[in-house]
Amino acid sequence: MLFCGVGADTRAADTEPVSHMAFVFLILGLHKDAASAHHFFESRHAAAPWLRIALESWSAVLQPTRHKGEANYLNREEPGPLFEVLAPELLPTDPFVAITTSGWKTGKGLDMKRVNRFSTGVNAVRMAMTGVDGLHSHQSFYFPHVLESDQMTVTFWRNDDAASNYLYGPGVHRLQMDRQRDKKFADRTSFTRCIVLRSDGTWYGRDPMSWD
Repeated sequence: MLFCGVGADTRAADTEPVSHMAFVFLILGLHKDAASAHHFFESRHAAAPWLRIALESWSAVLQPTRHKGEANYLNREEPGPLFEVLAPELLPTDPFVAITTSGWKTGKGLDMKRVNRFSTGVNAVRMAMTGVDGLHSHQSFYFPHVLESDQMTVTFWRNDDAASNYLYGPGVHRLQMDRQRDKKFADRTSFTRCIVLRSDGTWYGRDPMSWD
């Protein structure tokens, strides 16, 4: 399977009436084969015509090289792994996209205090990421009906060293990982690392995978 994501900042351009509103969207596609992912990439403007008037967008076909954990995107009732086949592990110097998800068993018995504690930890991690060397950007997404689909965070990294130094070294992220392991504030989480097969556009002024 391959992942194809499209992000767009829909702030009004200078030629449009100023709305004083800004939105960031993610279109997530999970594909059975490369042909399907590339077809979606090529026809993305038909699926989402508003991309043409976005102030900025970045579109890509991604292939997972590392994946662990569970998410409910394929089966709401029985969450599980998203990918069966992985590409060879990337080189330590290669840039990559990291995708993390978190989810809860909804319905009667859901303790919102657990959800809020986990979300507070995510916010703390994101605040601590500001200015991290080797991180292009970080963004979180909440799908319609909020907890029915797992929440997602997407980050763009220069290489493995940059990511490992922040994610697994001493600091806020490591603290939140330990809290999740010990307290289980989220019922499930997943982590996916992806290489970029093809992309188009910019995000925050440049290609997030270009570090020249």
